[in-house]
Amino acid sequence: MKNTYLKTVFVLALSFLSASLFAQDIKKDLPNFSALKVSGAFDVILKQGNKTAVEVQLKGSTKAEDIEIEVEGESLKIRPNPKVRSWYNSSPSATIYVYFKNLENISSSGSSDVTSRDVVKADELKIASSGSSDIKLPIEVNELDLSASGSTDIYLSGNVKNDAEMSLSGSCDVGTYDLILNNLEINMSGSCDAKLTINGELEARISGSGDISYKGEPTTQSVKISGSGDIHKVM
Repeated sequence: MKNTYLKTVFVLALSFLSASLFAQDIKKDLPNFSALKVSGAFDVILKQGNKTAVEVQLKGSTKAEDIEIEVEGESLKIRPNPKVRSWYNSSPSATIYVYFKNLENISSSGSSDVTSRDVVKADELKIASSGSSDIKLPIEVNELDLSASGSTDIYLSGNVKNDAEMSLSGSCDVGTYDLILNNLEINMSGSCDAKLTINGELEARISGSGDISYKGEPTTQSVKISGSGDIHKVM
C-alpha cells in the first residue's frame, strides 16, 4: 500500500514538473530582419516598434526545443524543429509575438495564423500564404504583392496608395472592403473569393468559379473571364 502511494506521489510530481516546464515562456532578442516566414501550426502576432525580438508562449505539451526560431540573412524563420521528432507532440503549437522595425515580406504556410495589433507600414509589402493558414493585418503601404493558394484566408484592411498585384488559386478568401486600393491587377483561378475597394485602374483575369466583389469607382476596367467566374460591384 505504501509503495503504491509513493508511486502515485512520484507520478503526480512528474506531471506537475512537466506542466511547469511546458508552460515556460521564452523571450529572445533578434538581429534585424525584414522578412517573416512561418510554417507549422503557430499563432503569430506582429508588433511594430523599435526592437526586433520574439516572445513565445508554449501550448499544451510543446517544449522549447520543438520550435526553431532563427534569422537567416534578412528572414526570420519560425517552424517546427526538423531535428526533433517528439512522440508526445507531432505538431508543436505556440503563440509567438514578433516585434519588428520594418517588415517587407510575410510568408505563411501550414495551418499558422498571422495577425497584427498594429498597422503594418512599409513602402512595398509582399504577402504569400498557402495551405490552411490565415493572415489578418491592417496595412499602410505604397505597393502590395499578394499571392494565396489552397484554402488560406487573407483579410486585410487599410490602404495601398499605388499599385497592387494579386495571384489567387484554390479555394482561398481574400480581402474585405476595408482594404482600399488604387490600381489593381488580379489573376484568379479555382474557386477563390475576393472582396475589395478599388478607386483606380482594375485589370482582372478569372478562370474557374472565382468571384470578385468590389466597392468604389474604378477609373478603367479590363476584365477577362473563363468558366463560371464573376465580377460585380456591390453597394
